[in-house]
Amino acid sequence: IVAATKADSVIDPNDGYATSIFYPDGGTHDIGNMCWAGIALTRLYAKTRQTRYLHNARLIGNWIKTECLVMDDAFGFSGGVDAWGAKRLWRSVEHNVDAYAFFKNLGALTSDAQWNEAANHAQKLVLACRLAAGYYVTGTGNDKTLNAGIVPTDAQSWTALAKLNESGNEQSLQYMLDKLSAQTAGYSGFKFALAGSNIQNEATAGAVMALYLQGGQLKDKANAYYQSLEAQIKRATNSDGLGVVATPGSEADTGAGLGWKYFNWLHVASSAWTGLAFLARDDAYANPYALVKI
Repeated sequence: IVAATKADSVIDPNDGYATSIFYPDGGTHDIGNMCWAGIALTRLYAKTRQTRYLHNARLIGNWIKTECLVMDDAFGFSGGVDAWGAKRLWRSVEHNVDAYAFFKNLGALTSDAQWNEAANHAQKLVLACRLAAGYYVTGTGNDKTLNAGIVPTDAQSWTALAKLNESGNEQSLQYMLDKLSAQTAGYSGFKFALAGSNIQNEATAGAVMALYLQGGQLKDKANAYYQSLEAQIKRATNSDGLGVVATPGSEADTGAGLGWKYFNWLHVASSAWTGLAFLARDDAYANPYALVKI
């Protein structure tokens, strides 16, 4: 599955089909996007029992295992391949959290031990990227050297949501609260990463879900961020009262080592994660990393 395409123009109006062309860098096959598709397919299969969904989830899983498995002492799965088929050798905590959840779903649905083994392989990479202070860095470079200077919010929240290392959740989530929270344009939220600036709402919504579902005192900490997201839907600049802007300020920078920015526009990922975060207050299965129900 490629990262992104767009419909260009209708080739033959009589047949009604269109060409799809790659967006810039859209021809990449990265395991994060593929695992998200796989998670959706496993949930569809669990709900409908239509075999095509499980079949295609297995195809994705087999591709990841064949193309991206790394067998050094950090383990895990590498970043995929670029548009030209060259392997992306770095390893991402976020991608391996995705892989862990996806492979756990396949294991639960099929009772095939290979998928739980693959989940354990992804888990080992994530644990290798947890520093002594209790938080997770972004991953590795092209070898097993950690990118220790890059600390994303998602690496803390997603790991907790996937229950990948439950004994470490409180410490990494407390780090997230202490080091990654921010104020922007009068709203509370979380930065994309430690070196970044200003609230990024995709990260904020994942963080608030993780805090809420963790329970205890951390659940109480989630309330202010839920209120902030709700207020942004109603009043943030460029909000339409329905979706969520990527950031309530003019821009949110991801920071050194990542290098892209989000702007004050309505944002699909921020809106989707916010919707899931609110649903999770009534139903923990709204957590996309929750183990599939058989």
